[in-house]
Amino acid sequence: MKPSDIRKKLTLLGIDNVRVLDAHCPDYNVVALLVHENYVEELKKKFQQAKVSSIDYNYNDIVHLRDTRLKDKSDEEKVTTLSSESISGKIILQKRFDYF
Repeated sequence: MKPSDIRKKLTLLGIDNVRVLDAHCPDYNVVALLVHENYVEELKKKFQQAKVSSIDYNYNDIVHLRDTRLKDKSDEEKVTTLSSESISGKIILQKRFDYF
C-alpha cells in the first residue's frame, strides 16, 4: 500500500496526518507509523476507539525474511545480512515505531 493510501485511511479514523511523519507497510497487514512522541498517546486512543491493535514486530524475525536477494542463504545468514544492513542505515530501526 502506498503511503498516500495509508494517510487517506488514517484521515478516516480522525488522525491528523500533519503529525504523522512517516507511514509505510513493512509486511502484509502491518502499517508502521513514525509520529512525534507527544502524539503517541492520542494516536493510541484513536486506534483503540477504532478497534485497531498494535503488535510487536521484528524486521529480523525469520518469518519476515522474504527478501529475494537472500533466497540462497540460510536463515542465520539472512538475519546476519539484514542486521548489518540495519546498522548501516538501509533499514529504519524498528524500535522507533509502533506497529498497527
